[in-house]
Amino acid sequence: MAIHIADPETTALVRRLAGARSISQTMAIRDAVIAALKALGLSTDIEQQKGPRGLKARLAERLRRETKDYVRLRETVLGQKSGSRMYSMLRRHDPVEVLRRLMASGPSDGLKFLAEHDRLEIATETAALDPEFQSIIPADVRAGARANRISQLVKRAYGYEDGEDLAYNLIEQGVIGPDVTDEVAARIVAQHTSRRDAPAPGAPPGEPRNGSASAQAGRRAGE
Repeated sequence: MAIHIADPETTALVRRLAGARSISQTMAIRDAVIAALKALGLSTDIEQQKGPRGLKARLAERLRRETKDYVRLRETVLGQKSGSRMYSMLRRHDPVEVLRRLMASGPSDGLKFLAEHDRLEIATETAALDPEFQSIIPADVRAGARANRISQLVKRAYGYEDGEDLAYNLIEQGVIGPDVTDEVAARIVAQHTSRRDAPAPGAPPGEPRNGSASAQAGRRAGE
């Protein structure tokens, strides 16, 4: 049976926790409930389908649910009917393949929209990075998802565009490790971008040292 939260204060608190941890609201509620049950000494074990097939089913359900939230947000903000290609993609492919295709194409308009409205917790990238699905999502897809998300923080905090390729390369090189928060990762990308674009000694003003962000792209250029 689905749970619907009608209390505005509770909704605001859940959204704040989800935003602070860059997770979905569902995961924020789940983690908070698990912590409360453990504090009471109660079991958190539940009966659920095990194995890759069960994980894929839960991933697909989450993608559909959060896509529905995304579409509703767009319709509220834009004041017109909206939609998403996610539903048709999930009809043609399994959810892991859907994520692979989406992450390979860089930050989508949907991700940029969610970043602008401070709702990254319902982004497809956030689902791809959920530890629950780590065993079925390839490392390169997860790296692409994280690079996409970091790029939006770089743009918002530092004004740099197209940071996903540099972020991806830094993740692959281990400069941005798994324990580094997105906020710290964004600062690292911004610092590398600033150094890369600084004029070389003797170079004419405005001439970048190592080229533009697109010239540095490795993920989609096959480096």
